[in-house]
Amino acid sequence: MARPWGRFSATRRAPERLDTPEDPRHRADTFEHLSLPWRSRLDHNATVVSSGIVISGTVTGTGPLAIGGRVDGRVLVDGDVSVAAGARCEANIQAEHIDVSGAVKGEIKAASAVTLGAGATVEGSVDAKRVEIDPKATLKGRLVMPITLPRGVKALPTRAPSGW
Repeated sequence: MARPWGRFSATRRAPERLDTPEDPRHRADTFEHLSLPWRSRLDHNATVVSSGIVISGTVTGTGPLAIGGRVDGRVLVDGDVSVAAGARCEANIQAEHIDVSGAVKGEIKAASAVTLGAGATVEGSVDAKRVEIDPKATLKGRLVMPITLPRGVKALPTRAPSGW
């Protein structure tokens, strides 16, 4: 029987290790080449939008998402999202936890926390229970944080107490 792709036989074993550079940035199983504040929380199920990649539309999913390129549209993730330094998002981002070191134009809404790292630029609203802003980050927009009043308190005072 003739084989259209030729005759092949497995007579030699494949090498145990491929000749790849020892630099960890070249290893597919690490995320060391990503400058992400939460890199240690990334796992092998993380989705990475590398630099040079442009996604237009809605990005949805579960698990961590690392953006190193550009996303235009919406990001709806049931997990963590990180926008790396040099990355750009003209998108509304909704996730559990959001770290920004790049540029975002749009609404950012996190169920738990938002971190704006050094060099981050955000133009739009930030809505989260906890927000951390580096002194070298820029936020041009609204900051929304829910306030839970203690039991028995019906409203916050409209003026500071005397003596302040």
